[in-house]
Parts: sequence; C-alpha cells; structure tokens
Amino acid sequence: MAVVSEAPNRSILKLPQKSPAASPPTRKQVADNRAKKMAEVIDWLRTLPCCETVQPLAIGIHARLSHLRSRTGTRISVSSLRRALKWWTAQRSYIAALAADGSQRVDVDGQIVGPVSEAHRTLARSMLAD
Repeated sequence: MAVVSEAPNRSILKLPQKSPAASPPTRKQVADNRAKKMAEVIDWLRTLPCCETVQPLAIGIHARLSHLRSRTGTRISVSSLRRALKWWTAQRSYIAALAADGSQRVDVDGQIVGPVSEAHRTLARSMLAD
C-alpha cells in the first residue's frame, strides 16, 4: 500500500505581487515617449551644420551621425536617430531641395560632397507631383 504524502507547502513558492507601478506602459505612453525622444534628436540635428537649413544630405550620413553621436557622448539611440532622419528627409521642403536643379549634397559639417543624382532628382519631382 502506497502512502500518499501531503501536498507541499506552496506558500514558499509564491512570487510577490507586482505593484501597480510595475505594469507595462500603455500604447499611448510608448508613443508619447517615442515622440519625445524624436523631438530631442531633431533638436540635436538642427544644431549641426548640415541641418541648419533644409538641404540634401550626403548618402550614408547616418553612419557619420552615429559616429558623431557616440564620440560626443550624446544619449541618442540608433533607432531614434534613424526615425528622426526618416522624418527629416520626408519633409516636403527637403524633397523640394532634392528636386531643385543644381542641388548639392552636404556632409555633417555642411561641406558640399557632390551633386544630387538625376535619378534622385527625378524621384523627388515625382513625389512632389503626387
């Protein structure tokens, strides 16, 4: 005959209750936080010579900005920087600057690095036409 033992005391294994402050953030809180971070990054971008005025940025400027960000100790995440650059380059005024005849691309220091290619200029013009 087998002896059935009592169930172990489960109170020892119980995890503490989560406090209300530990609940996950709501979608609105996440969106507000993301918008706040992006505004901070855009403010930082506007301090750079390349973004003092709206002009076409150099191809691959993201890598240079990431390096500059890490070198200066700026607390900006890579994803926030990407999001801000996407917003910056989607502005109608930026697209108009790309579409302009004779427009030149600039690097982080605001120095001209070359002309906007005809393919990019044509694409920008089609975007403005829509």
